[in-house]
Amino acid sequence: MLELSFKKSVGTFHLDLSLQVENELMVLFGPSGSGKSLTLQCISGLMTPDSGCMRMNGKSYFDSEESVSLPLNKRQIGYVFQDYALFPHMTVYGNVSYGISGEPKQIIKEKISELLSILRLEGLENRYPSELSGGQRQRVAIARALIVNPSLFLLDEPFAALDHPVRSKLRVDLKRIRSRFSTPTLMVTHDLEEAFILGDRIAVINEGKIEQVGTREEVFYRPKSKKVAKFLGIKNIFRGKVASVIEGEVSIDSIGFHVTAPSPIPLTISKEVEFCIRPEEVMILREDRPIREGLSENIISGHIIEIVEQGPTYLILFHAVNGPTLHISVPSYAFKKLGLNEGKEIRVSLKKESIWIIPKG
Repeated sequence: MLELSFKKSVGTFHLDLSLQVENELMVLFGPSGSGKSLTLQCISGLMTPDSGCMRMNGKSYFDSEESVSLPLNKRQIGYVFQDYALFPHMTVYGNVSYGISGEPKQIIKEKISELLSILRLEGLENRYPSELSGGQRQRVAIARALIVNPSLFLLDEPFAALDHPVRSKLRVDLKRIRSRFSTPTLMVTHDLEEAFILGDRIAVINEGKIEQVGTREEVFYRPKSKKVAKFLGIKNIFRGKVASVIEGEVSIDSIGFHVTAPSPIPLTISKEVEFCIRPEEVMILREDRPIREGLSENIISGHIIEIVEQGPTYLILFHAVNGPTLHISVPSYAFKKLGLNEGKEIRVSLKKESIWIIPKG
């Protein structure tokens, strides 16, 4: 387990971080300038914290009170940079084998061969970085980091410079690596899709502080604050007043509409609350079919004001009668069946179990 509790100031920016990473792939997610890369640099030893401590399986990487600060080469960390940082004058084999020593050449060769096979790099051993694609260079960087059997694996926006098809393949590679090596991994990204696909747990960081840590379901669907909800792309955030409380559910009156939702905390009548729902959880109702079970509550009428194609999905901007504008995400296959167009009057259902009352503002 990696245990972090340290502070670091760079100019006017202040990082104050407390976090535990278990035997998992944890995603450190946040906007640019939030302190993600600085966190990895401090963990690796590339930068030294001002105070605090860092321990990996009980071994101190850094402890300001005990005057401990191990250099990078003593921390047994595999570090993959966004720009790969490969040695241009070395072949794939040379890059991967760099840093490993003290074992018989045949053992080293077998380890490299296994890694190249896992990462789909067989036959490229004698090529130089300039002869590789971006995805191949990134896989070489991953192999080089893993060959030393690290106690901790750090990835700093590893797929940011790659196009979407290559990123998708590398995500599969990373999942396979995790199942094969079981190395605690901390990965930095600002890509929502990447965070959700890869993270066993997600730590949301902003302005140098951790805002929330939890499983992907907890963080994406049950944000602890309005700020976290916004970071996670939730546009449907509303304010209302509790109208009634019945057996773990509350009715909320908002401007122009009324909803029923589960209550994560005890609430009282007339209490002002903020609540949210992800755009993919707003269901467009078909007029030619009966309403499915679970969608008969929280129905709102209105019309479509804008449709934006977003590759495999469509973003629908829906304006409720006398109410707010909602963001709705619809898969392409469903969009074609619904026959939607701008100006069309429709009804939507806010799935009751998907409405989340935000615990704090």
